[in-house]
Amino acid sequence: MFDRFCRWLLLPLSAAFACLLLAAPAALAAKTPSVAFQLDGHTETIALIQSINLWTLMLPSSVNPGDLTGVNGLELPDLSDVPTDQESSVRVTINGKKARLRILPSQNAGSVFIDLDRMSLSQFGSSKKRKDTGSCRVFDAEGHFSAEGRLASFSLHGNSTLIAKKKSFNLKFEKKQALLGMEADRSWALISNAHDSSFTRNYTAMTLAELLHMPFVPEQKPVDVYLNGQYLGAYLLSEKVQIGKGRVEIRDLAKETEEMNDHPLTEYRQLGSKKPVKGQGKYYDIPTDPEDITGGYLMELGLEDRYPQMTSAYVTQRGQIISFRSPKYLSQAQYEYISGLLQSMENAMFSEDGTDPDSGKRFEELVDLDSAALKYMFEELVCNFDANKTSQFFWKDADSKDPLIHFGPPWDYDLSLANRAGEDGKEFITADALAVGVQVRMKLPVYYRQVYQLQVVRDRLPSLFQEAGVREAVEQLTQGGEKSISAWTENLGLSIEKNYIINPTRFFAAYTHAFGTDFRRHAQSISDFLYKRMEYLETLYQGFQNTDP
Repeated sequence: MFDRFCRWLLLPLSAAFACLLLAAPAALAAKTPSVAFQLDGHTETIALIQSINLWTLMLPSSVNPGDLTGVNGLELPDLSDVPTDQESSVRVTINGKKARLRILPSQNAGSVFIDLDRMSLSQFGSSKKRKDTGSCRVFDAEGHFSAEGRLASFSLHGNSTLIAKKKSFNLKFEKKQALLGMEADRSWALISNAHDSSFTRNYTAMTLAELLHMPFVPEQKPVDVYLNGQYLGAYLLSEKVQIGKGRVEIRDLAKETEEMNDHPLTEYRQLGSKKPVKGQGKYYDIPTDPEDITGGYLMELGLEDRYPQMTSAYVTQRGQIISFRSPKYLSQAQYEYISGLLQSMENAMFSEDGTDPDSGKRFEELVDLDSAALKYMFEELVCNFDANKTSQFFWKDADSKDPLIHFGPPWDYDLSLANRAGEDGKEFITADALAVGVQVRMKLPVYYRQVYQLQVVRDRLPSLFQEAGVREAVEQLTQGGEKSISAWTENLGLSIEKNYIINPTRFFAAYTHAFGTDFRRHAQSISDFLYKRMEYLETLYQGFQNTDP
């Protein structure tokens, strides 16, 4: 019934919602029929969404319809008997006229309310440079207050999602906030899952990473997001990949560098190549370095067209662009040190015997072998389309703590688990074939393909598969139970259903069209795919220990 209802309701609701977002926040609040209610002593207001002969209210978790008050011309009847666990329809009066109000509740999702000071969502366009300030309140799924604070910055998040209708966002609070039980920090992300019709892929990948005991996995919590009184959809409130307590817990070289210089690092002159040139990069004319510049560094694989937007970066001799996330403003000495180490890693990765011919160091003398093997295995297991392209991180602590480069943490898996076909149209949607380790038709050096070719990695994969508990972890996700994909989907069913009323599904892999708006079938297909993928890799790894690639 829900699927049939969506087909006629989706387009008018989406169009109406887009029109609401064009209005300035103040004008919108003054004109749109809305409801006001209390959440743990805080008053919140949500605007109704209008379509043909129908108004819709996207209600947060734990809000009792009987506690709602009409605002801006909305007169409500007694809603005390309206259920909180299913859709309902009531008669209301709006500006003296009878109307029908559809109430869609939520369950098991927190709520994030953001009020911007100046801008509406449409004014951000597709630019990450546009920013606003504002206020933010966060409540858990039971309606209990979690945190409240001023936003020093609100901006768009991501790259491919910039052109999606449903945007992702960066939140930066003026002071550290502990949101929904996660470690306190100023910086957070709201992940839209705009390219995932199941709303389960990021959950599946991050939960799998935790079960495999991968370090520094970002914690994420499901939330419904309301911006300037408007419902935006179901999101994941996420920790960001950054150096800090509860994040990537290594030495903060950026902070130490900042403390040693008279001016903010942003004020120093940028040096190096403004265009991507092999063997070159860009950094800053920072006068004073800490005595030890061996760490910590946080780095990410990047694409050529994104190089101009990077603050500090290095283009390897094979053309791989590596963006420096921290320190974001590299001194020349820091740049020369870490770029040299990264180049040595690449040289070893692409040599026949796994040795850098310039430094004489083997791959495992430069890189933590288990981190590289486990991260490759993980990317292959979830069949991540972006594994050799972007959202791939590396970190290095100071030599006194750990002299090796580590692969990770994991991040961004909306295009994993058979959500997008590969270059030949099938390798990333096929459960019983390699994808990440054989990816073809790419201009980039394809790092994970080279990692897989290293004999020292291939020798480690069979035992690491067992030691990491891959089968047990996948079974927890696919065979029912508290952490299973099916349990996640059912727990968030009402929140996801609300989301797809205004955010139409988007498909990459052709076969997923058959599922339509049935996110439960999407989720089941992911569960089936992951289990088959685990069985395939288990058999593969058992068969080639100590054999040539």
